Amino acid sequence: MFGLFKRGPAAVKVKNHITDLMTAMRVSFRELTTGKRFDETTLHIVCTSIIVAAIMERGVSSPRLMTALSDHVMNSYGLSLEEMQLTPVLAHGMLKGLNGKDPQQFKMSMLNDICPGHEFSEEGIRWFETNTILVREQIDSNLKEAIHTLSQ
Repeated sequence: MFGLFKRGPAAVKVKNHITDLMTAMRVSFRELTTGKRFDETTLHIVCTSIIVAAIMERGVSSPRLMTALSDHVMNSYGLSLEEMQLTPVLAHGMLKGLNGKDPQQFKMSMLNDICPGHEFSEEGIRWFETNTILVREQIDSNLKEAIHTLSQ
């Protein structure tokens, strides 16, 4: 019974950090593309996939954590269930490659989906790496206890 009372604040903490991470990724993407127009929905899908990839790398996935993530992203950023279901596949592609593309090629393809016509260089790949590191650091520090609580 007491676990139920702990999980509510833990889920709120995870959701607040997701908001901060999504905002940071959006701002850094805007800087990367120097103000060019880009597809917001696709960016939200990719940012969520970066978070999912970091969760997969750290091995901390749990049904409650993924539910908190999905509910928050769907409610706050307007992603559909179908779009959310893409995120684990995209995360896998970022980590291991997919459909004959290695992870670097897969990431470049995702960048081009967000901002068609923009010429991305290694700087685009660094955007993925930087944000993945940022998410992993949050998982390892500020979110460690909340993730542990949600996994119980």
